[in-house]
Amino acid sequence: MVRLFNKFDSNCDGRLSSFEFNDALKYLTKIFGSTNPNRKDAEWIFGYLDTDSDQTITIEEFKQMAKVLENRICESGLKFYSKTI
Repeated sequence: MVRLFNKFDSNCDGRLSSFEFNDALKYLTKIFGSTNPNRKDAEWIFGYLDTDSDQTITIEEFKQMAKVLENRICESGLKFYSKTI
C-alpha cells in the first residue's frame, strides 16, 4: 500500500493533495474495473478519508481506504491481495 501511495505522491511530501488523490482514484477504479466517480463523488470520498480535515490524505488515511475496499471486495466474494498493490 505504501508503494501505491508513493506512486501518486508526486511532490513527495507524504500527503496526497486532492489532485494526487484523484489520480490514485482513477487508477484504482481502473484496476477494479469500475467507472471513475464523478467530481462530486470524488470530493465526497476525499472528504470522508481526510479524517483530520487538513485537505490532504496521509498514508494512514489512505490505508483506511484500502481496508474499506478490502471489506467491499470480500463481501462480493472476490479475493483481494493487498500486498500486490
